[in-house]
Parts: sequence; C-alpha cells; structure tokens
Amino acid sequence: MVSTVAQDLPLGLCRDIDSSTQQFASRIDELEEMSTGNRIWKQRLVDIGTVTVQQAKDWGFSGVMLRGRAT
Repeated sequence: MVSTVAQDLPLGLCRDIDSSTQQFASRIDELEEMSTGNRIWKQRLVDIGTVTVQQAKDWGFSGVMLRGRAT
C-alpha cells in the first residue's frame, strides 16, 4: 500500500513555527500573570465546574480528571 499526502509542507513552515514559539516563550510570564493574577479571571473561574469526591466516583472520573479533582 502506498500512502501519499496532498501537498508537501510549505516552504518556511519550520521557520514560522520557530518564530511563533520564540514569541510565546518570551511572553509566558505575562500570560501567566494575566490568567492567575487577574481579579476578573478569578471571579469567573474559581469554583466553577467543581465536583465532590462522590460525584467523581459516580461519574467514573479517571486519569487526569480524577487526579485534578481538589480535595
């Protein structure tokens, strides 16, 4: 069986990916502060989607969903 793709990767794609990751890396602290230190962000997200231990068991949580459940 022969497998093909419709097109090769565009020229410069690796360069573009590298450029994007460099920009992201230089702004990671800013992004973290924006998401964890922002009062409005916290008001909208803290205690949203929480489940009890019993709910986690009843709903069959496993893996990261179970490990991420706060006590």
